[in-house]
Amino acid sequence: MIHRLLVLCVVLLMGCGKDKPTPTPAVDYATGIYVVNEGPFAQGTGSITFRSRDSMTLVQDVFSAVNNRPLGSIAQRMGIWGTSGLIVVNNAGKVEWVNRADFRLMGTTSGLELPSALLIDSSRGLAYVTEWVSFTDHGRVALIDLNSRQIIQRFAVGHFPNALALQGNRLLVANGNENTLSEIDLDSRSVLGTINVGDRPNSFMRRGNELWLLCGGTPSWAGAETPGSLWQIAPAPVLAYNLPSATQHPADLCLHPDGQRFFARLDGGLSLLIPNDATNRTDVQAVSSRSLYHVSVDPFDLRGRIYGTDAGNFQSNGMVYVYDPAFVVVDSFMAGVGPGFIAYSR
Repeated sequence: MIHRLLVLCVVLLMGCGKDKPTPTPAVDYATGIYVVNEGPFAQGTGSITFRSRDSMTLVQDVFSAVNNRPLGSIAQRMGIWGTSGLIVVNNAGKVEWVNRADFRLMGTTSGLELPSALLIDSSRGLAYVTEWVSFTDHGRVALIDLNSRQIIQRFAVGHFPNALALQGNRLLVANGNENTLSEIDLDSRSVLGTINVGDRPNSFMRRGNELWLLCGGTPSWAGAETPGSLWQIAPAPVLAYNLPSATQHPADLCLHPDGQRFFARLDGGLSLLIPNDATNRTDVQAVSSRSLYHVSVDPFDLRGRIYGTDAGNFQSNGMVYVYDPAFVVVDSFMAGVGPGFIAYSR
């Protein structure tokens, strides 16, 4: 009798096993593309859209899905450090740290005032985060220790610091509502002063041993209109190349996948920007008419893919368009509300 009961139990257990659905494999978020969706401005939360580089996996709002809480308002940037991802959340005044493999929360750096740009300096074990502080005051740069996730020092800079670059032992900060770069000595941890550049500097890009800066110029709605300009910041001497027209206000300086040419968002589309030493001007060649909110190049994709985000009305889901090196759209996918900057990992 006992034997017959044991056999019956085994049969029942085997039958139950057959009825169980096969578990869905967990998504590995460690390698791919992370779209930082700012979210609606008036209310709501930012989010992260993850897409694998082979285009087989697309996950919306991955932070909330994994951590069971919203990311916060307004998601601004994401950076990669080892197995960690750092997400800057502007209105919420914080940086969220996630494990890239499963996107689970590892910690939060709070106490920031309207943080915006992010640069990770692995060699020094630091992350630099710009703070607008307010819409009327001068901004700051916060130094965050990558291991403790604590703010260890702050530096006063100009209005609306929105881009960062390393040049030797110096940290350069583009003051987006001025015509200056703040220069910080990372050895002495002191502000050296400012460098005069074009109006409204917005993005840096490196080409070989050269460091370049794009300035948007002042648009008509903000005062006396001035042209955008392209600046070679290093090596010395500093060189400036104005755009042909005062009504051209470029943003998002990118290096083409060929490693030689620059392009940026301009005049409602994408244009090549070609510094001309003979005229001290930047020649402009339009290559795409699609209006984009942000554009960047995937540095780890051997196909030379270029990604542009379309934020639409900031109330409904936006789109991401994928271009080949000839600026032809070869793919697209939906993102969250207000897709902006994109982070890449390999």
